[in-house]
Amino acid sequence: MHTWGAFLTALPRGIRPLLKFTYTWNWTSGLGLFGFHLVNVTLHAANAVFLFFLATRVGGPSASRFAALLPALLFAVHPVQTEAVTYISGRSVSLMAFFYLGSLLAYLRGRERGSRFLLYLASPFLFLLAAASKEVALTLPFAMILCEAARRERHGWKEVLRAQSVHWVLLAALAVFILA
Repeated sequence: MHTWGAFLTALPRGIRPLLKFTYTWNWTSGLGLFGFHLVNVTLHAANAVFLFFLATRVGGPSASRFAALLPALLFAVHPVQTEAVTYISGRSVSLMAFFYLGSLLAYLRGRERGSRFLLYLASPFLFLLAAASKEVALTLPFAMILCEAARRERHGWKEVLRAQSVHWVLLAALAVFILA
């Protein structure tokens, strides 16, 4: 996508519109190749920070910050992330992970605080942005169930599914949209 006009023309016909938006923004920003790599590295760093916060949330109040730091650091430096960071085409992975982890964090924070805004608006919106980046984001509602199972606080599954209801409706709608 070399122009905003090309982006807007292709938008109704394509998949991964948010990914294409970021490519168009990078191309038109005038920063050249440096700009593409800067965005990828920034996304990767933000994902490592999100992973740290996710590990502290899933571990519960008794989880040590050091124990949460280990998976975040491993994620940040492990060579398996090379393609997502160094290849421009790998941005879909980091961009999707950014919104996926953000959605998980908003959901878990919403559950902790009883925030309807986080549960029913912020987290589902971030889920949509993740799905607009890469289709593997459709696994998010299942990851939410795993997070609930890993947490020390026990809630009835009826309550859990009610808190996740918007995500499951979005999953069904997105699956129909993508498969249609």
